[in-house]
Amino acid sequence: MASARRAAYDVLCEVEKGAYANLALKRRLPDVEESERAFCTALVYETLSKQLYLDWAIDRYARSVKPAVRVVLRLGAAQLLLLGLPPYAAVNESVRLLKSLGKGALSGFVNGVLRRIDRDRDSLVPPTAALRCGWPQWAAEQLARDYGSAAAEAIMTWCEKREDRPLPLRVNTLKASREEVEAALKAEGLTVQESALCPDVLLLPDLSGDIAAHPLFLAGKVTVQSEGSALICRAAAPGRGGRVLDACAAPGGKTAALAALMKEGAVTAFELHPHRAALVQKTAARLVTGVTVTVRVQDASRYTPEYEGAFDAVLVDAPCSGLGVTRGKPDLKLKRTPEDIAALSKTQFAILKTCSRYVRPGGALVYSTCTLCKEENEGVIARFLAECPGFVPDAKGLRAALPAAFPEERTKDGMLQLFPHLDGVDGFFFCRMVRCASQAPAKGVDP
Repeated sequence: MASARRAAYDVLCEVEKGAYANLALKRRLPDVEESERAFCTALVYETLSKQLYLDWAIDRYARSVKPAVRVVLRLGAAQLLLLGLPPYAAVNESVRLLKSLGKGALSGFVNGVLRRIDRDRDSLVPPTAALRCGWPQWAAEQLARDYGSAAAEAIMTWCEKREDRPLPLRVNTLKASREEVEAALKAEGLTVQESALCPDVLLLPDLSGDIAAHPLFLAGKVTVQSEGSALICRAAAPGRGGRVLDACAAPGGKTAALAALMKEGAVTAFELHPHRAALVQKTAARLVTGVTVTVRVQDASRYTPEYEGAFDAVLVDAPCSGLGVTRGKPDLKLKRTPEDIAALSKTQFAILKTCSRYVRPGGALVYSTCTLCKEENEGVIARFLAECPGFVPDAKGLRAALPAAFPEERTKDGMLQLFPHLDGVDGFFFCRMVRCASQAPAKGVDP
């Protein structure tokens, strides 16, 4: 069995090469002693969450550092500055990790840097809110332009707090009732909280162990899905027995949620990559019954004539920067650049415009992302409505998916941006539109 620190090191090295942290950690955790898995997970996510701050601290004492040694230093500094481990443990175990990598000649260097960080910890105060929260400066400035500096700092602060983050479970009403699931969880002595935003979701603040091994999960009665993600599916409001398209479907959580809302009918799911299409199939096999799910390997931006006007509702959960979900995926903010935002907005528009043609007259079109960037959200919608006059925002339909007490002024344009610091959830955006019965959407795609 590998030590937690060695496993964390391996995961962070994979992330440096382009891997997603959650997937790399999932592959590596089985090799770690069960008693150390929580520490390994915390070490990975805290290091990634504040990586820019940790690098700033390291660079005060050593600017020319090879990548492998920098990862060791990041882990050591995270234990000292973020996790509160005793200095002797953080420093000594970092040196031991270095030696296990065959780099013992640098032991004195790593030992010296970490001891100076420990000595000077009170003076290692980051000069900006972005650095304190581990956000790239460009992203912090983008948030400030979109929402103001105070809101930007509040968003970044919330996103970097990992404590008190309950596990969200969507009750799969195709296989169990909310009451049945809640009673079963409480019978185990678990605390079960209700979501203030989505009635389909239960929050578990004290669940330990792997939820994928839980009997309720294995039976397909629950699945992990955030409140915002489940709420988006409710905004699509698929009717019983209807026909729905999930245009960017992997890994299949929204496909299954749409099916649960429909009870019967058919869901078509598009996914660009074959291996991710297989994930949608797997998710549907575990969760869906009574609804036909068809998964197609397809580029959602490419027009398919056979689907013209074929669906009662179309959900475009577009690929995005993911800056609204960095609390659970802190590596996303490290991977993105300002250039990505402009490129993504073009892709999002192309997909939305193409898939709008598949909505029947009077049907619903829902566009969603998990980002806070207005260029990817309101910007895409504004361009779409300007070029596709056959659609109109549907504020009334959007409000029907929300709790009655939710502020009406936040949905007046048929759009809703969820804010971490205001709503206590990830930063999802969604817009509900309806295709006019008398006017077809604009033809063609010009991204």
